[in-house]
Amino acid sequence: PIHDVELTSHLNCIAAHPEQISVWSVGSTYGEVMIVDFTVEEGKDPVVACSKMSQYTHIRPIASVEWFRPDVDSEWTICSVGRDGRIIVWGSSLNYPMRCITMSQNDVAIIVTAMTVKQPTRLSFGNIVVGSAGGSVSVYEIGYSKKTEAMVPACEMKWSANALKMLCHMQREHREDAVKKIEQRVKHKKRKGVDCLAVLDAKVAFEELFPSLAPKLTDRLHAGEVTCVAVNPFCPNVFLTGGSDGAVKLYVKSLNCCILCFNLPPTSAKNSLSLPVIDATFSPTRETVVVLATKNGTIFVWDFSRSIDFPSSQYTTPMKEHERKEIASLSFCNKDGFLAVAYHSGDVNFLRLPDVMHRPCTSNEKLEIILGLK
Repeated sequence: PIHDVELTSHLNCIAAHPEQISVWSVGSTYGEVMIVDFTVEEGKDPVVACSKMSQYTHIRPIASVEWFRPDVDSEWTICSVGRDGRIIVWGSSLNYPMRCITMSQNDVAIIVTAMTVKQPTRLSFGNIVVGSAGGSVSVYEIGYSKKTEAMVPACEMKWSANALKMLCHMQREHREDAVKKIEQRVKHKKRKGVDCLAVLDAKVAFEELFPSLAPKLTDRLHAGEVTCVAVNPFCPNVFLTGGSDGAVKLYVKSLNCCILCFNLPPTSAKNSLSLPVIDATFSPTRETVVVLATKNGTIFVWDFSRSIDFPSSQYTTPMKEHERKEIASLSFCNKDGFLAVAYHSGDVNFLRLPDVMHRPCTSNEKLEIILGLK
């Protein structure tokens, strides 16, 4: 490995910053979300930001983290999903949740196990795709429109733009009372205006500030737990799911159907059962490449332009004698084919894939052509 950093918390997931190669977000088994910088000076804490526990944050382990823009003009922030059924879009320094979606209890028998995001465009909101322990996959839409922001009642004090956005999705009957309560609290503390921390400091009831949201799409894709989901960065209409049943499926959102399904190789020649999929991620530079991790520490690299049925290569995590390392999460860095591998032990290793695995596709190698979508 090129870098090896040990954290005090047990890790469940990791995601690379889309623009800063040294910055990563991680989620822990304790419900913490952290920002880690691997280039800090020796002897200093590589954790540069960490969420705090409150009624508005995660109360169970983090299932997945992703870098996300709430709208096209926003700065990069972190979106996390916990096994408590909460999807949280964080402020830039993890000081507060800007948005929290409490998933409807009747859609996926909520025990959320995985998440990925489709970034917003000028024409569409971002989508958050989540998988559950029951094998269901759901798509939630997240974003703010001018129509939604206009629903916020008139305020006496000056509010920050992000603070106003926190009120956008409240029920009408709760919104005016919340504004009065928040402004009274701010006046009592003799503050000049209302920001996101002031909204949370007023202790508005969680279910009022962050009401549940029904998904745009729900489908049952796996016989067991959905362990991972990944949106293709070149074809955002296509996302991949992996499960404890060993199945890997490609789903086309516009068609509302699965168009490709395959299984990982069996655990041994004597055992015909497929290996459970732990995590999956698409290459940020080559749209036909996806990397899959298994519970026994094996990493498979699939290039659909070469073969849909068989992996192009595989790697086994180097271990010392009697050592057992279970992979928690995978994440590509956006340059040079570097892959971060996070372990439940708290270790993070970096691998580099061959050049052929991260060079851009030619016109005949496009994923939509291979899948017959064009």
